[in-house]
This record gives sequence, C-alpha cells and structure tokens, in this order.
Amino acid sequence: MTLELSREDVKAIGKMWGTSLFTSEELDELMSKASLETRLRGLKPEERLMGLNPEQLEEMEAYIKQQKQPKN
Repeated sequence: MTLELSREDVKAIGKMWGTSLFTSEELDELMSKASLETRLRGLKPEERLMGLNPEQLEEMEAYIKQQKQPKN
C-alpha cells in the first residue's frame, strides 16, 4: 500500500512523533555526549548565550572587542 503525504503531513507527523520518542532525561543524556559544536548548531546567537552569568558575558564581550581591534 502506498501512502501519499504532503510536506505539511510529514512535518505534522514529525512533530507528533519527534516529541514523544525520548524522555527529557534521555535527551539530556544524548546531548551530554554530543560535542559543544553539535549542541549549539541551529541555535540563534542570543540562544547560545542563554544561561551564561554576567561574568561570563563580560568575558565574551571583552574577547569580541579584542578580536575587532586591528592587528599590527
């Protein structure tokens, strides 16, 4: 039997099944084993900074300013 599915159908099925395949604990375990690059992939820049404390944000800002300075 062949089933014709539209893109919307596939997206709806993916949303329905994608959220129930893993428990939050299983997802946490999977993500803890992934590299930092993999975990950050797909996030918006502001989402990547969520959870940083003010000291860490200041450190990042100082690093960015240093990188923008012309090198001699």
